[in-house]
Amino acid sequence: HLHLRRTSRALGWRQGAGRLYPVERRHRERRRPDRGHRPCARRAHASRGAVMPTTTAWLLDKYPSVYHVTYTSNLPGIRLNGFRSANALKRLARSASGFRAESAPLFRKGLGYATLRDQGRMPPKSLRECLPINLSTDDWYQLVDDHIFFFFDEQKAEELFEKYIKLAPQSLLAAQTRDVLSAVGPSVRLTPINTGAVGRARAKRDADTFHPLDKWIREGFTDRIRTRPKAPVELAVRLDSLRIDFSVRDSRP
Repeated sequence: HLHLRRTSRALGWRQGAGRLYPVERRHRERRRPDRGHRPCARRAHASRGAVMPTTTAWLLDKYPSVYHVTYTSNLPGIRLNGFRSANALKRLARSASGFRAESAPLFRKGLGYATLRDQGRMPPKSLRECLPINLSTDDWYQLVDDHIFFFFDEQKAEELFEKYIKLAPQSLLAAQTRDVLSAVGPSVRLTPINTGAVGRARAKRDADTFHPLDKWIREGFTDRIRTRPKAPVELAVRLDSLRIDFSVRDSRP
């Protein structure tokens, strides 16, 4: 019986109630589609990535606003002179460079008051583990202080705001990404990490952590979905000053 059952199955019959019934062998009738004109999965995947929107369009659509956290005492200076990098403020106030374990108040006649945020979230010992051999911690502090930073994610800006509001009055500012790009142009940079903090992950970093916008779109993709760019953390501008309109989202004494 076992031999008869196997033989009947091979011939396209099934057995039931002592009789043999024909079986629809749909799998034999199924024809493989003509793949002569269909690109392979990898080629189709690449072609989808080739029709991505322009770099600026993608950024403006995904992140219409960017956010900046500062000491409330800095607001008059920002309204008067625009956003300034830490190094620009230090040069104007003739202040020394290097690691800031605590927030540094600055003053110069004609400049007014300004406060630089401490760098306690990236102490030299922890930062050293994140840098290549050819980049010193002082080099990194200098590089970071050369930039003006904005967060893409409002929640990350709020977390920084809440952390420092316990120490001194803070203000959370919002600006239109379009205004930043119009004022800065191709010198804008995107970062995949918070460059001003080390954190538990000890994310590796170097000068190439600051990606040009077109390079970010071209190379900064996830491994699994290459048509979806990674979410950038910061928008960085390597200028002494940046004059753009902004609004105050939150400000507390």
